[in-house]
Amino acid sequence: MASEHEDPGALADEMEEEADRLEDRSKKLGEDVDDVRKDWERKRSDQAVPGANPPAEGEDPPAEGEHETSGQGNDVPPDREAGHD
Repeated sequence: MASEHEDPGALADEMEEEADRLEDRSKKLGEDVDDVRKDWERKRSDQAVPGANPPAEGEDPPAEGEHETSGQGNDVPPDREAGHD
């Protein structure tokens, strides 16, 4: 029965190349996140951008990953939400 695995050295080289590709993608993603964060901060400081104004003084901004809500319900009926046609 033939082995599915290549030479261990060649396999190690492939894994190193894959690790390098993943590291590059991770760096690119980090740069994209930084760019989006800077853009969001710029928009928050621009009073002309609706819905992007900073919280009023004395209010804490939402924690990372939390979403601000207006206190009103969702305007989309439950049967019309994504994937429910």
